[in-house]
Amino acid sequence: MKKNGVGPEPRLIKEVWERNVGHYTQMAWDTSYKLGCAISRCKTFSLVVCQYFKKGNYWGSLAYDIGEPCKKDADCPGKYTCSVSEGLCIVMAWENSYRLGCAINTCKTFTLVLCQYGKHGNIRGALAYDIGEPCKKDADCPGKYTCSASEGLCIVVK
Repeated sequence: MKKNGVGPEPRLIKEVWERNVGHYTQMAWDTSYKLGCAISRCKTFSLVVCQYFKKGNYWGSLAYDIGEPCKKDADCPGKYTCSVSEGLCIVMAWENSYRLGCAINTCKTFTLVLCQYGKHGNIRGALAYDIGEPCKKDADCPGKYTCSASEGLCIVVK
C-alpha cells in the first residue's frame, strides 16, 4: 500500500481517499474476501461498479491490524500464512481460482484497478487448498493439475 500513497500507518485518511484509491484500498482491506465487478461500455464513457464483502475502507480505520512482523505461519491467525519477506500474514490463493486477471488503467486524475476471478472460492470456514505431502511430479497431483516441484504445489495450468 505504501507505493500507492498510504503512509507508514495503514490508516485510511482523507488525503489518501482523495487520490481516488477507494477500490484499491477495499481490495487490500484485511476483511475483504468477496469481490465482484462489472463494466458497462457506453459511447463516451465506461461505467465500472464493484461490490466487496466484508465492508471496511472507512476514513480513520486501519486497513489491517498492526503487530510484530511474522516469521513463520504459526505467528498468523486462522488460515493465514506468513509472507516472510514482507513480514505479513496473508490469505493464500484459493485452490479453485484458476482464471485470475487484473488490469490497471492510470488516468489523469485517478487509477482504476479491476480484477476478475473464476472459479470462485474463498468461502469463510472452508479450506483454501487440500493439505498433504508436497508433490514431486505430475503423477502426484489429481486430475488435470500439474506439479510445480519447486513449490511442492499442484497447480492448474491454462
